[in-house]
Amino acid sequence: MYIEDLHDKVDRSREELKRSDSERLLLLQELNRKEAELQNSALCIEELEESIAAMALESQCEIESMKLDIMALEQSCFEANKIQEETTEERARMNGMIQELEAQFQDAQKIIESLDDENKELKEKLDMSEKNARLFCQGIEEWLQNKDRSHQKCQTCLSKPEDKLSILKEFGYITLYNYALICV
Repeated sequence: MYIEDLHDKVDRSREELKRSDSERLLLLQELNRKEAELQNSALCIEELEESIAAMALESQCEIESMKLDIMALEQSCFEANKIQEETTEERARMNGMIQELEAQFQDAQKIIESLDDENKELKEKLDMSEKNARLFCQGIEEWLQNKDRSHQKCQTCLSKPEDKLSILKEFGYITLYNYALICV
């Protein structure tokens, strides 16, 4: 019996060994499959890391590009503000000049109006002087015609300017005659 038991034990051990071999093969296959999955996962992780690194690099490039764009915009904004300030200063200066020129123009207008008024007064005085001189000359001519002197003596007397002056002095009209000559 003992041999039989031993045979049974050996048979069971063999069967157990077969089963263990089968399990071992299954486990090896499972291990190989897991290793393949692990390698695939490692490759995927590597690819993802490369993609992430590429995306990070691309993002960094975009960030740097945006920084450059922002700096360019800030520079443009600074220049635009500077131009605006210069334009505002120039406009203020031009407005000041315009106001100054307007004041000068108004002063010139006043001077022109004053000169026009003075010119009108002088024309009126001139007209009046010419009229007075004509009236004065007519009065002298009438006086000479009414005088009981001879016609020839009057002619001789009127032909010389110094004789006219002596007649005018005689009648006290020398001031008026001088004024009429100056105005004419």
